[in-house]
Formats: sequence, C-alpha cells, structure tokens
Amino acid sequence: MPPQKYRPFNPALAASSIFFFLAVLCTCFSTSYAGDRTERAIHGKKDIPREEVPINPQCTHLIPSLNYKMIYIPPGTFMMGSPPSEEFRFDDEEQHKVTLTKGFFIGATEVTIEQWQMVMGHDPSQSKNTGKNHPVEMASWNACQAFIMKLNKLEKSRRYRLPTEAEWEYACRAGSSSAFSNGDIAQAKCGREPSLDKVGWYCGNTKEETQPVAKKEANIWGLYDMHGNAWEWCQDWYAKYPTGHSINPKGPVTGSSRVFRSGGWGLSARSCRSAFRDKYAPDLKCKLLGLRLAREADK
Repeated sequence: MPPQKYRPFNPALAASSIFFFLAVLCTCFSTSYAGDRTERAIHGKKDIPREEVPINPQCTHLIPSLNYKMIYIPPGTFMMGSPPSEEFRFDDEEQHKVTLTKGFFIGATEVTIEQWQMVMGHDPSQSKNTGKNHPVEMASWNACQAFIMKLNKLEKSRRYRLPTEAEWEYACRAGSSSAFSNGDIAQAKCGREPSLDKVGWYCGNTKEETQPVAKKEANIWGLYDMHGNAWEWCQDWYAKYPTGHSINPKGPVTGSSRVFRSGGWGLSARSCRSAFRDKYAPDLKCKLLGLRLAREADK
C-alpha cells in the first residue's frame, strides 16, 4: 500500500466543516423534535411537558436587510385560550385544543422604528420621545401589509408575513399554560405584578410610552416583549373561536376587524396575559399598535 500523502492543516476548510456540522445538527434536531410533536398530536399522545420544550439557539433566521432575528418554533399541540379558572380572563378566550403541524419562524422582537424606516422610508410613530430601537407604532394592519410586501420584494421572497393568531399564542406560551409564560397573574390592574414585571412593559412599569425592545427577559424560546410594550397585529380576521380540535387554524375567510395580540405599555396586567385578544378595523391606527414578523420554515 502506497504511503498516504501529508495534508497540511487548513483553517478555512476546518471552519467550513464545523459550520456544516452545526447546520446539519440544528436541522436534524428540529426535524426529529418536530416530527415527534406532530406524531403525538395526530395520535393523541400526551403533550410534551414544559421542561422538555427545547431551547435551540442555532435554529434562527436573519433578515439581512433589517438585521432582524427570527426564532424557529417547532410544530406541536397546545391549549389555546384560557381555562374558566384563570383569574381576570375575558369571555372570548374559550379554551380549545390546537395543533400546528408545521414549524415556522417568528421575530425575536417586535419590528422597530429603525427597521420600519429601512423599508418604508418614514416613521409613523406618534411619540416624539422614542428612539430607533423602540417598536414601531401607529401602524395599521393595512400599513403592515404594505411593509411586508415591500420587504418581500427587497428580500426576493414571498415568505414573510404576520403570524396567525394560533401561531402567536403558541409562540408566546412556549409550553406554558399559566396566565403569563413565566407564571400566574396576581392582580388585574396597574399594581406591581411580579411575573409580568420580569417579561413585559405595562402600565405598572412604564412612563406612558413604548420602551426599547429586548430589555426584559425573553421566554424560553428566546422571544421578547410578548407580554407588553406594543400590541401586535395577527393575520386573522377576528371571530369567536371554533369548538373542538383545530388543525392549523387561520381564522375566518372574511370579517370586519383584524386580531391583535400582546399587551401594551398603557394597559393593565389583565390585558397582557397570553390568552388576551382584541380587534380593530384593518385601517385603524393606534399609538399602541405595531407588529412582529413571521416566516414560513424551509421544507
């Protein structure tokens, strides 16, 4: 057997191999976990306990033109809405089972003023005391669609969109079943709310305006400001929840108002819960209303 040739160490090749290995590992981890969640959902097996919900920071997506980070959310089954036993719930939060059979990406933060300006060339926000890293507000649902259309052209993509209402709540809960992703609610108004103080901006801890994104704790999936700061539009028309088990729900085909989620800097703790939902006409502008982007996952 002829002697093997000596190959000097190549740093670039080594780095490339490591990157490829991590990418494959991330994809395999997400695919196997997603398949397990889907299989459990389809065959009615017990939901994965919250302590088993994975934190996988390798599975992210960056929108280059905005420097906007998105987190991969695996498919699964959860209880959407709030149980009758939850304190301070509203009547339109009827709890029901929902299965999302496909993974998706959702923004780690709300879209900021700077990111909106990069696409639209102007700032619609009403407050004059906010900086470029505050969430954009005074953005109607129709204006958000125009923003997304321009962003998709800029990125040569058709995948960016608003999250569905089910996707939004599933991502917000991150495996939890409590009023907030990190615990239960203690009081309904603007008094000190221990769980909410850690993860959200509400009327009990703001100065009557939005705050810079990602300054509070993220949920265990790495998502910031899901319980306050700015309201966030969803794709769906508003309607009463369906009864029974829903698969990939997208809301009714038509309607008069669009759904928005999250809490807001001027709202009580009650309106910052994971199950909170409300509606506005799609052309309405409000100093509390902004958005968070979603994206289809690669097949």
